[in-house]
Amino acid sequence: MAFARRVTAEHSALNILINNAGIMRRENLTKRLDLRDADETITTNLLGPIRLTNALIDHLAAQPNAAIVNVSSGLAFVPLSATPTYNATKAAIHSYTVSLREQLKSRVEVIELAPPAVRTELTPGQSTREEYMSLDAFIDEVMALFSREPTPKEILVERVEFLRWAERDGRFDQVVEMLSSH
Repeated sequence: MAFARRVTAEHSALNILINNAGIMRRENLTKRLDLRDADETITTNLLGPIRLTNALIDHLAAQPNAAIVNVSSGLAFVPLSATPTYNATKAAIHSYTVSLREQLKSRVEVIELAPPAVRTELTPGQSTREEYMSLDAFIDEVMALFSREPTPKEILVERVEFLRWAERDGRFDQVVEMLSSH
């Protein structure tokens, strides 16, 4: 709470919060394991955005043109079996965002940004994987989507749509299997 007081005191016109928390760790669920990675993932990916939103909500709700952007993941919609806690936290952020959007309707715009696999260092070596979307291309497409009027409730670059709509399109099991085979 001290952080929120300091930030809003120093930046009284603050009207946008971007919750871009994320750590992604592999977990083998076939045997008992140390749950530190799961605890850290839940704390960072889920509780971090919830806590920061809670700390700043009164300030944001009082600002003109306020917005909250929660970054989920394509894996919120179709899980990668090797990263179960990450997937679960991002699915929870998706659900939290839908609830937040409904509760803040007409007061604060709430947007979900669901990235696909992007060449970043979220996991070791990910930034060099050619099959992943380049960071520059991701940024360009995201910024174009953000510039639409009205801003979409979900910012979905083309490469993430096969995950977002897999269940609707009857491809969910096929996509789970495809992701798990890599």
